[in-house]
Amino acid sequence: MAGTRQAPARSTPPSGFSASSPPIRRSPSGWPPPSSGSPPGSPEYAACRGHLALIAALHGQLNQAAELGAAATTLPSGDPVPAAAVALALVHLQRHEPAAWQRRLKQADTALRAHPDTLTAALACLAAARGALAQGRAPAAMDLLRRARHGWSPPAWLDHLLAVTEAHAHTAAGDIGAALDAAVRTSTESALDGRVARARAWLAAGNIQAARQALTGPADDPPDIGTRLQAHLTDALIGYRSGDPAQGRRSLECAVHLGEPEGYRLPFIQARAWIQAALRHDPDLASICRQLAAPGRPSHRDQAALPAGATPPAPVITEQLSDREREVLQRASAMLSTEEIAGELYISVNTVKTHLRNTYRKLGAAGRGEAVRRARQLGLI
Repeated sequence: MAGTRQAPARSTPPSGFSASSPPIRRSPSGWPPPSSGSPPGSPEYAACRGHLALIAALHGQLNQAAELGAAATTLPSGDPVPAAAVALALVHLQRHEPAAWQRRLKQADTALRAHPDTLTAALACLAAARGALAQGRAPAAMDLLRRARHGWSPPAWLDHLLAVTEAHAHTAAGDIGAALDAAVRTSTESALDGRVARARAWLAAGNIQAARQALTGPADDPPDIGTRLQAHLTDALIGYRSGDPAQGRRSLECAVHLGEPEGYRLPFIQARAWIQAALRHDPDLASICRQLAAPGRPSHRDQAALPAGATPPAPVITEQLSDREREVLQRASAMLSTEEIAGELYISVNTVKTHLRNTYRKLGAAGRGEAVRRARQLGLI
């Protein structure tokens, strides 16, 4: 995004997060202590936790990244910790919390102005590029990826992540040749995220057989959670498109089982169109997928802010919803568009919008997602 800072090339990566080697791979339960020689509350302690949060986020461990990042958001000086802000931006992106994603990137930009660091700045550009891509802004994503590489030679592991994201951006822009070229430039052809990028490009080109071949094969390193989830979703799409719904369902179930505990929503929202079409005759799995992609689904951030064992406070309703307003909101909770709601209820699009505005006012909600969440808390839908 435009505000993400490009740090000077001479910056030295912070201790504990070397640019010369990829992030360490540890299970969530096996993280090293934040800093054996630094007391809690010190700048070194906060910085170390921020680096660990970023490592967890890059490996798709959203719960671990959120916990570590929240504990390292601010230095004793009051400045945000750059790595923690970038880590939390990546978490918010995958949990489809765009306002929080943007806020964390702004924090990272502020922190990098005060504490320039090339590596963290490049990762902030990567987080911004992934978000731009999720918003359908492929040209903006490409520009951010160029900025991430500007003025220095990224380490191989980071160059690989940038190339994979570049491949997805080219696919989104409809340039299949450039997408395949970018995927080939990844650090190793056997890396699962590179194979997913190639498979997605071939799917966009309509070549299902080439997509299947691109995705097939063992991975060099244990892939991160996010990559495995994307691989399962891609394999599910290949299965459904090739007339093998059993394969499609198996892979989609695997994606759900991987993503749900970590709070992943974005991958399911991006795949919502084909998932809905594929699962018309599979109501049980369709219901689970709809819940993962529902705009009003409570976020992990909201749940984490409550004391253990506490329940969210019930929202106050200022006026009862009419039967028609509840019908409209019920369909909105099922992720139907305004036009689809109008078609189902045999009313105009403007009438649907009026009912939604009235619903937001009565529930004290700022938008559709918040209205759905509050209506569920009140048992209205």
